Amino acid sequence: MAVLATRGLVCLDLYFPRLRRSVCCGRTIEFEAGQKGFERGDSAEDACGKTSRNCDSLSEVKVLCRIIGRRNWGPCVEAALRASGIAISCHHVCEVLKKIAEPKLALRFFIWAGQQKDYRHNPETLRLITKSWGHVKHFKAFLDILEDLKRERCTMTRKRFSVLIKGYGWAGMVDEAIDTLKQMTMFGCSPDVIHFNCVLDVVVKWNDLETARHIHQQMLQVGCLADVYTHTALVYCLCKAGKSDEACEHFLQMVSDGCAPDSHIFSILITSLCKLGKADKAFQLFDEIKGRGCNPNVVVYNALINGLCKSGQTSEACKLFGMMKKSGCPPDTVTYTILVNAFAKTKKVEEASMIFLEMLHSGLVPTECSHTALLNDFCKLGQTQKACSLITAMLEAGCMPDSFTYNTMLDTLCREYRLEEARQILNMMRQQGCPPTVVTFTILIRALCQSGMVEKAMELFAKMNESGCVPDRFCYNTLLNGLCNAQCLEKANKFFVTMIENGCTPDVITYNSMIKVLCGVGRVHQACKLLDEMKQTGCSPNKQTFTLLLYGLCNMGNVENAFMLLKQLSAYDCVPDVVCYNIVIDGLCKVGKMNKAYELLVEMPDNSCTPDIVTYNTLIHGFCKLGLMDQACKLFDVMIGRGCAPNPFTYSLLRAAVGRDTC
Repeated sequence: MAVLATRGLVCLDLYFPRLRRSVCCGRTIEFEAGQKGFERGDSAEDACGKTSRNCDSLSEVKVLCRIIGRRNWGPCVEAALRASGIAISCHHVCEVLKKIAEPKLALRFFIWAGQQKDYRHNPETLRLITKSWGHVKHFKAFLDILEDLKRERCTMTRKRFSVLIKGYGWAGMVDEAIDTLKQMTMFGCSPDVIHFNCVLDVVVKWNDLETARHIHQQMLQVGCLADVYTHTALVYCLCKAGKSDEACEHFLQMVSDGCAPDSHIFSILITSLCKLGKADKAFQLFDEIKGRGCNPNVVVYNALINGLCKSGQTSEACKLFGMMKKSGCPPDTVTYTILVNAFAKTKKVEEASMIFLEMLHSGLVPTECSHTALLNDFCKLGQTQKACSLITAMLEAGCMPDSFTYNTMLDTLCREYRLEEARQILNMMRQQGCPPTVVTFTILIRALCQSGMVEKAMELFAKMNESGCVPDRFCYNTLLNGLCNAQCLEKANKFFVTMIENGCTPDVITYNSMIKVLCGVGRVHQACKLLDEMKQTGCSPNKQTFTLLLYGLCNMGNVENAFMLLKQLSAYDCVPDVVCYNIVIDGLCKVGKMNKAYELLVEMPDNSCTPDIVTYNTLIHGFCKLGLMDQACKLFDVMIGRGCAPNPFTYSLLRAAVGRDTC
């Protein structure tokens, strides 16, 4: 036991800089029983953090959250917090803790706040941080130690040091944990294997292999013998760094030093070796486990089974699966899921189904991943009835498929236009009390539209609204796109207005669908008005928007406006691609405006756009039509010089033009 006195330690900064900076700061304020933790100048109501705060305080909380949330915690964050000039109060801390979703970050901020001058936590800040961390063993003891370290005299023991190190680890404060270990001797406490293991645990979680090695060396230098936990931490760190061979060497050294391995260290090594495709070494270790009388756990078996499945050795994996059950190690959900997925990937759905049913009969709940993949495979193979039978077996075992499972099956069937089978799955979904979601309706609406049944799609959309299922933007866009593709302009226009009236804001996909149908029926002027509307509503057009408009304008012979629009693309933060240029160049060539067409060809490289064979062929064709053979031949040479190989159509254009000239 040692007592820390914060007065009279003239050399404290020299020998114990971090602890003084982090937790002492020269403060001797006591947190006595009954004290409410008042802030400077606050009333009793303020101490509880329940009074209203002015706008300045709220804006300061926003500033603090922005600083904390924009990067990983480190010196830069602390410097930014100091530079903000905000005098931290309990109100600030409470509001920030309410907004931080990540417990580790919340604890880091809580500790940092407690180190600030003239600040101390009140019951409300303590309640909020305990809400996130209260389930962790020794957390309250950690808070008590932090509070005690602010006192004039603080009692520290080996146990308290281990709790302090663990606490810094919870907050991700690796440097503080390491410094605390170094500074133990100042208070007459020699670190033992527990303290070194606590620090190693912190370091390993941050995958800092070099620091872990350094801590291990320090441990040996002070004559502290490593135990199985020490070696496990180092082996884990080596495996995470991809150094499985070195991890195996360390393991062998550990055994030769007389330290008996446990199943945990074996599982770490075997899992790592299997992930790296070193199945032979993994099985050697597996044999060694059994040879030492150490029973492999489910993690070890799962790693080996997964390794065999990934290498395509499913029959060997099944043998090991059988051995696992005989040895008294019951398979878990992970084991079954590995085998189900392995058989499903190789289209062995019957075998996958047998494994899946065994999992159900053993009382295990299948993961969404396993049963969704299997049911989907049955649908892909046209075995919808077997998929329904499997769902029935799941229901009998008390496992209810959710909407995601049903929707995945429906999507597979609908993409293959097997609408009658999709209807069977939908009926089963309803019968089992799983109501269709907006995703369900969207899948079906898309399938109906793609099958040319737009009227039925609209009827289904109406039923969806009647059932109380609110359509989202994706659902609106799906039906609108179907109407536009079917050239149902009036219905599309009406539906577009309905969408806006129902509070669903159109996006670029919505506008592109409308622009496409308007251009398709020759109403390009209306389509251009939609571009202006997009600008007004803050919806950014994309390349597809401009491609549709440029094509529509050129198709109507309005090439001058198309030329102007192409020049204006940069104003919309959009760089034209080769398709955009080719559309306008083709339009200009068709009306004989070769100078402007050639101007665009020259401009293309400046916009990081390389002309392709279509570009050159279009221009050569334009020159040939006007009898400008010299220009056509020169462009042909330019084309070859730039590495664009002519195709048969290029030669046919030139031959035809030469033939006309000869005649």
